[in-house]
Parts: sequence; structure tokens; C-alpha cells
Amino acid sequence: MTTSIRDLYRKIKKELTLDHLKQITVDIIDAYKRRNFAHLKKYTPFLGLAGDIHTARLFSLLVMKFHPDRHSFILKQADDLFKKGDLSALRTFHDGYFFSIPAAPPAPDDDIDADEKYAFDEEDFGYRKQDLADMERYGESALDFGEEEHGFMEALHHLFAGGLDVIITESDLMSLEGALDLSDFDIVDLKGAEQCIYLNELNLSNNMIEKIGNLSALVDLYYLFLSNNQIENIAPLESLVHLKELDISFNNISDIRVLEKLDGLEYVNLLGNPISDYAVVDKLMKKGTIVVFDGNILT
Repeated sequence: MTTSIRDLYRKIKKELTLDHLKQITVDIIDAYKRRNFAHLKKYTPFLGLAGDIHTARLFSLLVMKFHPDRHSFILKQADDLFKKGDLSALRTFHDGYFFSIPAAPPAPDDDIDADEKYAFDEEDFGYRKQDLADMERYGESALDFGEEEHGFMEALHHLFAGGLDVIITESDLMSLEGALDLSDFDIVDLKGAEQCIYLNELNLSNNMIEKIGNLSALVDLYYLFLSNNQIENIAPLESLVHLKELDISFNNISDIRVLEKLDGLEYVNLLGNPISDYAVVDKLMKKGTIVVFDGNILT
């Protein structure tokens, strides 16, 4: 017998409980903390996304979809679909919250997310060898990134140019738009990052970064992922007034007061930090920000 829209709606309203969302979210957070990224990716189909996304972004999207704090909003979505009489959309909605995910097996300690995808192709730069003469002719200065080992510029060069003998200029950096993924490059120094002023998303997870002052110029950033570095001071984030999602998990950050000044912040991941003042967390949550942190009832 075909399920009527009313029966499906009643099932959703009855079974899509806080406990149901909590169970899913606990599993997601546990997989993230244990670096079991393969298990996290099993949830990807329920986001309705096509193609791969990097782990930090995947985690943020999953938390924002299933977090119990969004229970009222989620049920309102179901209400709206029922009022429209859209049975097909309501079925899709139902399947996005009711599914079976196999239990996560123990993840090996050296599990590295090696399948990360990057947002740009080499040709997005405009520094082909045949253009070098033009660069010199017009006096376009090249940034020196060869001196500093494990720097932002070195990682960028490796990503886009490989072993080619090319020059990345300041204008090349300023031409970057959209998303840039430089995770897992052992980056220490962020010199040059301040020129990437048109980026909307930046992933610098799994590096060796201590200072992030160069990022203060990236005022168009909406998504910033800095997980698993050696950062202590996040004061430079104050100028990133458009930030919506921030992952600073597994660093050495104790003072998070600057986050109160980011009015557009919708999600922040604080796991694995020695937070000194959880009153800030309470303030963020009261503003509607989804905060993932050690000590949370979900963890």
C-alpha cells in the first residue's frame, strides 16, 4: 500500500526526535575525533551533494544538518513540505534523516585523508611559461617563496605547478576566487596568504601553523578550516566579519573571546583545545551558533 503524505508526515513528527538527532550526531563527532574519515564519508549521500568535499567541510555540514539544536528548524521544514502537499519532497526529506549507517570500525592511528580534492586547476593561475616574458616586460613582481621551507607559497606552488619552473606572482594570488584546499602540506609560514583576498573558503587543516596574522586580510572568507595545527592566538580572526563556518579543532587555543565579535558565525568546531572560559561558548550558543566542543553533552 502506498504511504500517504499524511502518514509519512505523522511518522516524521513522531520519530524525528531530539534523541534520534543526538544519536546520529554523536556518531559523526566520534568518527571525526578518531579521524575515521571513511566512516564520515558514508554520510555524504544524505547531504544531497555531488562529488567529494574535504573532511573539515563535510564534518561541518553534517553537524549543521543533524545537530539537536536544529530540531525545531528541521521539523518546520517537514511542516512546510506537508502544507505544500509535496509527497516526493517529503519522502526525500524522510530518507535524509532515517537510514542505517554501519557501525564505525576502529580507525588506524595513521589514517590520513589522502583523497582531498582541490578547487583550482593549474590553468586558473595564468602563469604559463609563455607568459613569463610578459610578466617581466610589465614589471610584475614575483613573490619569493623559495627561501622558506614548508611555507604557504611553497605549498601553493607544489599544488598548482608541481615540479615546473614557474613563477607565481602577486596578481596570481589576487586572481584566486572560491575555495582553496592546502591541507596536509606541513605548512609553517603563511607569508603570501594575505594576497588571496578574494577567497571565500580556505582549508589549512593538518599543517604546522602557529601564527595566523596573514589571514586577517581575507575579509571575504565565509568558510575557514584550521584543524590540527599549533595555533594559540586567534585574535586575527576579528576582521573576518563574514565568517559563517570555522574549524579550529585540535590546536592550543585557550582564549576564544574574539568569536563573540563574529556576528555571522553559524558553526564553530572547538574540539581538542584547552578552552579557558566556557562562558563564551554559552554566549555563542545563545546567539544560535552551533558549537562543537569537549564537554558537550553530545560528546
